[in-house]
Amino acid sequence: MDVLIVEDDTQVRTAYQRLLERAGFQVTAVENALAAVGELETRSFDAIVCDLELPFLKGQGFFEELRQTFPAMADRVVFVTGWAADPAKGALLHSTGRPVLPKPVEFDELVATVRRVAAGADLNAPQVSGRIVLVDDDVAVRDSLSRILRAAGYQVEAVANGAEAIAACRRHVPDLVLTDLYMPGVDGIEAMIRLQTELPGIRFIAMSGGGYLDKKDALQAAGSLGAWKTLAKPIRREDLLKAVAAALGEEH
Repeated sequence: MDVLIVEDDTQVRTAYQRLLERAGFQVTAVENALAAVGELETRSFDAIVCDLELPFLKGQGFFEELRQTFPAMADRVVFVTGWAADPAKGALLHSTGRPVLPKPVEFDELVATVRRVAAGADLNAPQVSGRIVLVDDDVAVRDSLSRILRAAGYQVEAVANGAEAIAACRRHVPDLVLTDLYMPGVDGIEAMIRLQTELPGIRFIAMSGGGYLDKKDALQAAGSLGAWKTLAKPIRREDLLKAVAAALGEEH
């Protein structure tokens, strides 16, 4: 999916570009709206990330240009601005009907919003909610599951082991802990037991690909210790999202 970034601050523009490229987007970054119009004259984009205060042609003027000249592109804009709290500019932004992210932007929120806009999702549809602590010592698995959950709209704090999970839960009690079972140091089973005692009410989903126990036996043990749901690795995207939605009471 192709994304156009319109941002005059070089450091911010570079940061957004690197972030979105790491998330799998093809990114073109320009420093002002006139350059953006030039890009749009040659091709279309799946999403446009635009600052409000720009040289030459302001973000609002750029948006009006899109409405008149590239109407389909006006529905692809995401505003990222430090002026979201200003009453006049906030009202102006609200009138566009486009998503507005305040600076400094949360990178996970930026990626999730751009992904939804690029996919043509209905931005007026009810959003999922829920804070999840994801625990896995395998970096590739942790990153993959984090991307899936964040793209679905969840707030995710990803950590590498049970000790980090306990610390994360103490800082901000989550709605759900999604944890691997076999990890160095404090493993998933020990983390579940300690958190259930210290912070009762948190739901757990246990994951395992096996270890010193067969993964079926490990997951059965986790279930007997209070895991609300168990998932055997490798985990399909559909199974992950279904289990998380059910754990958070979002099933329809």
